[in-house]
Amino acid sequence: MKQKYLILKDEDKKSIIIKEFAELDKDMLSLLCEQTYDIKGIKSAVSTSKNAVVSAIRTSNMYPAGVYAEKIADSIITLYKSKDQDSVEVYFDDFDLISTKRKKAEAEAKAEAEAKAEDETAEIDDLIDDDDEYDENFDDKATPIKKIDSSIKVEDDDSVDFDEEA
Repeated sequence: MKQKYLILKDEDKKSIIIKEFAELDKDMLSLLCEQTYDIKGIKSAVSTSKNAVVSAIRTSNMYPAGVYAEKIADSIITLYKSKDQDSVEVYFDDFDLISTKRKKAEAEAKAEAEAKAEDETAEIDDLIDDDDEYDENFDDKATPIKKIDSSIKVEDDDSVDFDEEA
């Protein structure tokens, strides 16, 4: 769903108005909500922090999602810093939000898999590391095997026939 927020600064009435529009029909935005705020409260929030602005604009009638609320707050802060601007429009598309979150999740999963692979590689390297555990003089200490000329002989009398016992 596409959305638009129109933020109007009305110095005469000492208020700020936020209008929320949404695309209910294809290529047509409809007014969903209009909220009026006291300009003193918004100016106070602007001078405090962006989170204060987000808290100030959220009401029971207008409660934009976190990402949207932050962008709206940024727009309000910019609007108050600008002396010649009386309004600002902010556009959102849920498709962009979803695809951005998916890309972020994929990037995090990839980074986690790479970190896990590096840990496993380090563990393997530790297993095959032969720093002090291998005695290099081992070959010199071993006695060579002498040639064995005997063969194994089995006596016929001692052999067991398994078919006869069953």
